[in-house]
Amino acid sequence: MTKSLSLMFAIINVLLMLAIAISINYSVWLVLLFTLILIGFLGFSFATKARLDRKKAKAE
Repeated sequence: MTKSLSLMFAIINVLLMLAIAISINYSVWLVLLFTLILIGFLGFSFATKARLDRKKAKAE
């Protein structure tokens, strides 16, 4: 995985965690929504990393 892609995933994850922290003051439903989005995005980023690593290993 390239450094720029890793940085993008890290920044988006931090922003989602920040959104969860801020939404605690407003609504439990927003917390649940942002938590589900965060879990989905984390899964997507791990799947992307695995796919790219597999493609890189196959090319070598």
